[in-house]
Amino acid sequence: MEQYCSVCKARYDMSVVSESSDDGVIWLKCPNCQGILPHMPDIADDAETTEVASAEPGPVSDETFGEELDTAMAKPYSPTGHYAVGDVLYHRGWGDHGLVLERQELPGGRGLLKVRFVKQGEMQLVEGAPG
Repeated sequence: MEQYCSVCKARYDMSVVSESSDDGVIWLKCPNCQGILPHMPDIADDAETTEVASAEPGPVSDETFGEELDTAMAKPYSPTGHYAVGDVLYHRGWGDHGLVLERQELPGGRGLLKVRFVKQGEMQLVEGAPG
């Protein structure tokens, strides 16, 4: 299966390591870094994307994106947390702020977020992962 590896910052054809019948998670192995990660379907290709119209951010120019984020209200990102479209996140590992653009429900009570970060650009993050 083709999947984006956030460690390698590239897409690879990854082999399936295991499939969990309990929660429907498919685990993949990156051929480059050998990391194990859950399969995350592309948000744009999935019709089940949940969008909250009232919370959708307006258009933000590339030049002023970081300046327009309300970083004082940023929530620290954690894979076990839950977030909504329009939330501002702070990713401690990257030292970067981002805006949640889209949210998609995944099996097992988890979600997949599409977040635009100031330094990292657009990234996909998991939410609601078991702690």
